[in-house]
Amino acid sequence: MFDDNIDNQTLFASNVPGAVSIAPGQSYTFTVGLPECGTQVDLFYGDLLNSFAGGARYGSRLLDAV
Repeated sequence: MFDDNIDNQTLFASNVPGAVSIAPGQSYTFTVGLPECGTQVDLFYGDLLNSFAGGARYGSRLLDAV
């Protein structure tokens, strides 16, 4: 995070496994390294966005964020 503009964020790391199907009652553990600075973590389905520039967002594909 360089400033308060989400379009300027930089992707630090990602964990995009192959097709993962999680049935009701099952769980799946994702692991990703985090930098020591301000961090945003998004859990989503579909293709990875390498940049939020130009208004690109996960929208309805976003399952959770921290």
